[in-house]
Amino acid sequence: MRVPPVVYPVSSLTEDIEVVVCRYLNSKFPVTVFTSNHAFLLVGYQVERNDDGTHSISFLRHDDGVGPYKMVNRDELDGYGDWEYLVVPLPPKIYMVAERAEAVGEAQFDTILPTGSDVDRVLRARMNAGEVVVRTAAVTSNSFKRSLLKRGYSDEVAMKYQTLQMSRYVWVVELTEKKARNAGEACVYGEVIIDATDHPESARPLAWRTPAGMGWSVTDRDLDQYSETYAMDNPVYSVITHIHPDQDPAKSHAGTGPVEAPAAGPSTVTPLEDPPASPPMSHDSE
Repeated sequence: MRVPPVVYPVSSLTEDIEVVVCRYLNSKFPVTVFTSNHAFLLVGYQVERNDDGTHSISFLRHDDGVGPYKMVNRDELDGYGDWEYLVVPLPPKIYMVAERAEAVGEAQFDTILPTGSDVDRVLRARMNAGEVVVRTAAVTSNSFKRSLLKRGYSDEVAMKYQTLQMSRYVWVVELTEKKARNAGEACVYGEVIIDATDHPESARPLAWRTPAGMGWSVTDRDLDQYSETYAMDNPVYSVITHIHPDQDPAKSHAGTGPVEAPAAGPSTVTPLEDPPASPPMSHDSE
């Protein structure tokens, strides 16, 4: 069963349009933009470091009137006029939108960080200061599990995640240190895994991790389990794969070897690609 595309009237958004779009582009889902007289497709984005140390975002778009892979910056006047609607076709069986998943993940962090380890409580304070933020993306659970050791998880944590039953698609809400993220370094101190195929009103985490330990829900039972056996203070690399604004483009961020920098243009473009294939519901988702 395929659900209708998600439609966002830009005038009704309660957060920056860049935030909404990037959640889906991080998931490698294209976003169609409608103006009053035209439509085009956003397939990636570029983060640039400004002279004052801040960062700005430009989008990579396919436009049948101009051609593919053209950059557009919303801080500048778009010749097509104001962006009026964002439309996101989700893969089959993803029923939960990105912002709902992120809200569930943030609520989980709000609950567990204040009562966790010293490192957990420091992360909570750094969230309040804006140094640590959440970043959300949808992935297949198989690709999430395959990437764990390569991204720096301990053998114990990786094995536990790999043995948990998960839906085919999951939303991953990462607890991310901004400075390390922008440098393309290990930056993720925890994550909440949410069933992307669940009903939005009954959403609950499948699993979660902070430096203090790891918790998970028991399938088909209203029961959560938690263990400090899986405590892990060191950060890991993000499940979101792209080159970062302060990163050397000759280096990858996930231990997969060097990547080739583009022959021309900025090196921080996040291109769209199809999600990895995954078998149906194996229960084996910035």
